[in-house]
Amino acid sequence: MARKKKETMMESNGTAVAYAEPVTATALVEPLAQVPEATPIDQLAAAPTAMAQPVMNGQRRPVASWKFPVAAGVTVEVALWPHSITLQSGETIEVFNATVTRSYKDASGQWQKGGSYRVSEIPVLIHALLRAHGYALDAREQNCPI
Repeated sequence: MARKKKETMMESNGTAVAYAEPVTATALVEPLAQVPEATPIDQLAAAPTAMAQPVMNGQRRPVASWKFPVAAGVTVEVALWPHSITLQSGETIEVFNATVTRSYKDASGQWQKGGSYRVSEIPVLIHALLRAHGYALDAREQNCPI
């Protein structure tokens, strides 16, 4: 007797789920975990026309940020910061700089920030960086030389 072929679908959080039968648009799919979707800090357009220097309470803020849980009490966050550079031609353009932060709770329950990552956290880190890279490419102007 032939076995039913399993279909694999990707959830919005990037995890693969195998189904024994085809899933239709009306089928209900239970979430694997109650993890909030990573979203930019502000509701951002797919391709903003201008990169203003976001400021809140006198401090600079990133134009976009993505934060993902990687383990109990551990998150990875990638933030994009606007930066003006002047080309040799004298033209000034806006580009992004990225910061990557790993936050974790220490033994006393206080949040700490670090810059080293466990091997098991690398796939989530890659996913976060790809999201930031996609945002930066969408935000570029058509004639941007870099």
